[in-house]
Amino acid sequence: MAEFLDRWEKDWAANNVSPKTRERFAQLITHQVQPHLGNMLIQKLRAVHLSELYGRLLSNGRVGGGALSAKTVGHVHRCLRRAFGHAAQWGLLRKIRQR
Repeated sequence: MAEFLDRWEKDWAANNVSPKTRERFAQLITHQVQPHLGNMLIQKLRAVHLSELYGRLLSNGRVGGGALSAKTVGHVHRCLRRAFGHAAQWGLLRKIRQR
């Protein structure tokens, strides 16, 4: 995950979003996502892992400890959703059909 997210941030976000948005994505990835999922293989990631991540962030996701707001956890979710969409396009993940 960490390797993919670093690549996505440098290869896609750097060229497709504003500098401020890229900076925010980088912060979210570095401080909220990578400490929890960074060592996981992207192909092994499941919805349950994301649910666990969001729960952990809500209870103790701040740098230095403490709860993150639901709004910030929503930002993490949107960042990951965008990154995973590109992972599917790049052939790193199978695209899952929603019912």
